[in-house]
Amino acid sequence: MSIDIQTCLNEKKAMADELDELRAQSVGHPLGLLETTPRGIWISKLLSRSQSIQGNQNALQGYGLCNSEIENAESDVKSPLDSILSADEVRGLFNSFEECFDEQDLDSLSLIHCSVCHKMRFEQANPNSSYPFVDEFSKCLRPPTTCTSSVCLVCYLGSVVRSIQGLPQTWWDTSGTTVLLPCPCGACSGNIAFENRGALKRLLGLANVKDAVDVLRIYDTAQHLVSVLDTLDPQPTLKARQVAKHLHQHLISNGIMKPLFGLQTSELHTLESVLPHDVNSQLVQIWELNGTDEVFRVPIFTQLLRREQSPVECSICTEPIYDLISEALETWNTICGDYGGDWKWKILPFPRKLGQRCSHTVDFCTECLESYIEAQLDQHGRTGCHLLTCPSFDCDRRLEYDEVKLYARQETFSKYDEYLKLEALSNLPSFRWCLADNCSYGQIHDLIESNHVSCEECGYEMCFQHQVKWHIDLSCEEFDSMQENGDPRFRETRDWVNANTKQCPSCGVNTQKGPGCFHMTCTLCRYEFCWECLASWSDIMPRSGRYNQSAHRDGCYFRSSSQEPTQVTGERIPVSFLSSTI
Repeated sequence: MSIDIQTCLNEKKAMADELDELRAQSVGHPLGLLETTPRGIWISKLLSRSQSIQGNQNALQGYGLCNSEIENAESDVKSPLDSILSADEVRGLFNSFEECFDEQDLDSLSLIHCSVCHKMRFEQANPNSSYPFVDEFSKCLRPPTTCTSSVCLVCYLGSVVRSIQGLPQTWWDTSGTTVLLPCPCGACSGNIAFENRGALKRLLGLANVKDAVDVLRIYDTAQHLVSVLDTLDPQPTLKARQVAKHLHQHLISNGIMKPLFGLQTSELHTLESVLPHDVNSQLVQIWELNGTDEVFRVPIFTQLLRREQSPVECSICTEPIYDLISEALETWNTICGDYGGDWKWKILPFPRKLGQRCSHTVDFCTECLESYIEAQLDQHGRTGCHLLTCPSFDCDRRLEYDEVKLYARQETFSKYDEYLKLEALSNLPSFRWCLADNCSYGQIHDLIESNHVSCEECGYEMCFQHQVKWHIDLSCEEFDSMQENGDPRFRETRDWVNANTKQCPSCGVNTQKGPGCFHMTCTLCRYEFCWECLASWSDIMPRSGRYNQSAHRDGCYFRSSSQEPTQVTGERIPVSFLSSTI
């Protein structure tokens, strides 16, 4: 046996110099201290096999003493070989030593220099499955494939624990679905990842890691947050993640947001499955924040914003909405002032920005306001796009352009903006709408040399001056002369048009009434009016829903009748109705 150990030690002569140095540091410590730890027992057993090699015995003694003394100091991670044993455990390990470790196991043992702590650690070529961590360079401690450093169990897990404890600050930099930790060697740029939390849990337990439960909780939370961000499309850029990191820290420090790592993973899952009915119906959403030179698409965990305990019922959808805590609302604009953009208003469950211009409490949610603006725009159409109003009961204040831009959905606002442009164009002297059926195109005809123009969209030819289908083979002067003097069909047509149509009060297009009720909607511009007196329908039937009879013009049948325009049908008001009102 002594010859075998002598051979092993000779092969590691370079390592013996370091052992001598460790031995010098341990002078004066009795060998009995070693026997309180598995490492001490190992050293004692090895010494008993090499009594004839005094120098190497001293080296081993120094190795065991120094390492045992250091590992027994207070630290977050300890090797299983350095755990303190009771008297019974010491006796049991001594008595069963030969059964657990045969000569082949002992001969396969060697000493390896850890590249991090620079201590000599045991490495076993074929670890005994009953006591796997006699091998302090276990194959389960997988370094990055690019790293060739030897890192012992203590340093490996110490690095892992420190990295996990730092995840609340560093997880934002992780892309993909798995938490990545820096290589424990500290010298390369590689990363390590655990395939499952079970492997990490077992390692933490075997190494007697303090607060292992908290370490696992941090790891689980970071893993969940990373996987949530990975579902976003497109993925946030690294700059956007850094902006998000600072924003979340700012909101948390001001008491407006719950700490990301202050919740259990189960609580995060609950927030994703049972959500308040509001604009922030997802755990995380992308919001646009204005930077100095660019706009960042920043992920914000909106469900972690602190809410009131009692909900407020939305006056439109009647759903219970949990508003932000009052302390946050009072200082919201100031706190978020350094992060530019409309996000700070859109993110709120209630449209607070709208309330700054109204004299009433805003009691409808942001989501309902979005739907309301869309419905009003569809109702009023192009010519009534300027008639959008606050949805609150008894509030007729018209919404400003910036309010519609802020609270309308993108598609709705694009339509609204286009309508405004078309309305402005239609007031230009050189603008004409296409007169073809089923074509709503319009265009500017600048510098025209002839009144004969055509639609760029459908090719329909018309007269710019008379706004009729182009009069073929006739100049405009000839067309005027024929209308006045020589075309009986024109007079007949004109008389029929005058008798059976009325011009839309908004766009001027001749409109013919069908057999329906007297509430009319222009097919071109969607303007709504009373067929009898041409009064605006928005005045006759305001948003309050109460019929305003006085909005009809003088002489209108409906101004004095008990019937409403929607209650009478036909191309004309029956004579019997008219006689009954005389």
